[in-house]
Amino acid sequence: MNYVFTRKALESLLEKAPAEHWVPIPAKLDDESWGVASWSSDNTTFVISDGDSPGAQRIVIASQDPSTVAAVPQHAWKSMYQRVLRVAQADEAPPLRLPAKWSEYHEGNLVGFFASKESDGNLRWITEVGIGSSRDIVFWKLSNERTDLAKFYPPSEVYHGIISQWGEALAEVSKKLAERPRDRESISVQVSFDLARVGFRSITKGDTYSSWLKKLTPQQLQFVDAPIPHAVKLRGPAGSGKTLCLVLKALRETYRARNENRRVRILCSTHSWAVAEQLDAMMRDIDESGGTPEVDIVPLVELAKSAMPAERQAIGYRLLGEDSLSGKREQLTRIDAIVDSISRGDWLSFRRYASRSISERVESARHSIERNALVWDLMNEFSAVLAGHGILPGIAAEKRYLTLQRGAWMMPLENDTDKRFVLRVYDAYLRQLKEDHLLTSDQLINDFLNYLETFSWNLRRDVDGYDLIFVDELHLFGEQERQSLHYLTRSTAEYPRMVMALDPRQAPSEVYAEFPVATVAKAESGTADLELGEVSAFELKVVHRFSPQILALVQHVHRLYPALDLGENWSVEPDTLESSAPAGPRPVLFTHVDDVSEVSAVARRGAESEPDASSDRTAVVILDQLRLPAFVAALRQHKTRIVVIESRDDIDSLKYSRRSVVVGAAEYLAGLQFDRVIIAGAPPRSAATANQGHQRRRFLSLLYLAVSRATREVELHFSEEGGGLPDVVERAVSSGVVDNASLSRS
Repeated sequence: MNYVFTRKALESLLEKAPAEHWVPIPAKLDDESWGVASWSSDNTTFVISDGDSPGAQRIVIASQDPSTVAAVPQHAWKSMYQRVLRVAQADEAPPLRLPAKWSEYHEGNLVGFFASKESDGNLRWITEVGIGSSRDIVFWKLSNERTDLAKFYPPSEVYHGIISQWGEALAEVSKKLAERPRDRESISVQVSFDLARVGFRSITKGDTYSSWLKKLTPQQLQFVDAPIPHAVKLRGPAGSGKTLCLVLKALRETYRARNENRRVRILCSTHSWAVAEQLDAMMRDIDESGGTPEVDIVPLVELAKSAMPAERQAIGYRLLGEDSLSGKREQLTRIDAIVDSISRGDWLSFRRYASRSISERVESARHSIERNALVWDLMNEFSAVLAGHGILPGIAAEKRYLTLQRGAWMMPLENDTDKRFVLRVYDAYLRQLKEDHLLTSDQLINDFLNYLETFSWNLRRDVDGYDLIFVDELHLFGEQERQSLHYLTRSTAEYPRMVMALDPRQAPSEVYAEFPVATVAKAESGTADLELGEVSAFELKVVHRFSPQILALVQHVHRLYPALDLGENWSVEPDTLESSAPAGPRPVLFTHVDDVSEVSAVARRGAESEPDASSDRTAVVILDQLRLPAFVAALRQHKTRIVVIESRDDIDSLKYSRRSVVVGAAEYLAGLQFDRVIIAGAPPRSAATANQGHQRRRFLSLLYLAVSRATREVELHFSEEGGGLPDVVERAVSSGVVDNASLSRS
């Protein structure tokens, strides 16, 4: 069976049809609330939207091999069609350019790319784009093998045979849609939502480069205009426009080079694909020159994979995770499982002579703060110390490791038994990776760093190196990652010209898991910063994202942070911040007698959220990820249309959930903004004194992240069952920063 969608119809289906209906397309197409209808001939189904014209762009899915269709996981179909739509949208303004992780390759108007995530089976589409006056797109072949496009000949007669029935299909569907009752009250819509308005477009506001230069604050304009003789660090809290300034600066340098007839290569490096794609979308939105081929926007891990010669790559091994962000999470999970296994077995052979500090951490409960801190330290030790010194399991490993001079920045190991325990975990970890044919992002970066120090790369630098390097979210780059950046510039005779943006209050420990920030901050030798040479600093002190009332709460949370040992380059003074946004209502506090009442009240508040004429946006932000399912279930019971964000990878799906309340854990909503934020689901506060400092800091960091997602309104919900009101919230009420809602007890 062939399928023909109009672009508008596919957008509507992706927005409204549940994921489980897509096998391979929604089984139910003629839904009145979806605004689409279908018409079928013997071998083709047409899906057309209300209002489509004869010249509408058509997306043709040619008939596929049944065995290939059967092999596609059920959950993958909707995400595959999201990519299909993305291709249609990208082809609107040729040349076609897709996210780098899709591994696109071209031959004329043919393009091949990954149809879904790697975990879904390495499926690839062979697609023909820009056919006819409507710029139709035909998806000819779905395969798990890469095809030589030069030898693929699209059967044009098949395409013409399919669309020959277009006129009849359009007439029949239009008649069917015209006869439908238009009862809009039956449509369950709580909030209108658009990723462009909460992601990059909420920052760029649709303005181009020239118009933005007129709107920048003096601090921002100074940064964008300033020359880059050496390394520059751009510091600022959430909402201060760091990423916008980074993109404008990259464009400024691109335009300057063109005006001076000077060749330039610019790298924008990130730690994850999600951030890279947001940067890429933002640059496309702001650029007014028709494209920026001089700029590569790519995660560092992906750059390492593509830049290393084939003979240096681990053939037959796949990367653990898609990028550094997902890779580190997977590493932590594996190391945690190994430590747990050893603690219940081989640990007895170490226990007698191991130091007290190691013993307490190994013997602590799994997922406790102590155990998690040990796992984080082990991951850093494996990457920056063992792999960094080329120590692999074997006869000489113990001798080399035991005699290695340790620095204050390394994991605290007090005696040889402690080190032998680390080697035991390291050996089991590498053996498991080898058995599973996996390579970690840290291992890849270490191999990449070794290659960058070779004569071969030194010869390539003049051609393949970069004139300028931009780094977003520097605070999430490990030491080995930051060291490798220094070698990616063209010149070997000068310090690197590098521009780095960072948020002083977002530490890696808050992104990956519950790990003490001091451990993370100290697990670096400082070599990466020393190799930068002179470093200039720009600090952004005006926030544009949220109202003065929300800024007052953000400042209040800032002031109660414990002292962080992050060094002077990470400092920021919250009292100097100002807001340029319009005034709004003060944040409001609701208290509840127990967790059940809190969940019920939050679900009710989410369901009562009403859209305004300009697409009002609401998010329910959960502070404790473990409590997320309860809130999701309650919102669904209220028949609220929601979209659940359970990882950074889910953010792209927001494009197809325009009329939904967004529900997610705080750490996964970084970078997005909403008119209204309902904050709930705080972790239970233990009465014990152990790790109280860390628990407080963890809570404050997540609260800061959640509050700073809002532009206009903030609601705070807490239950007495979870330990009552945290001190930071009580003091916010007493100081007049937060209003205590009347009749707030439920």
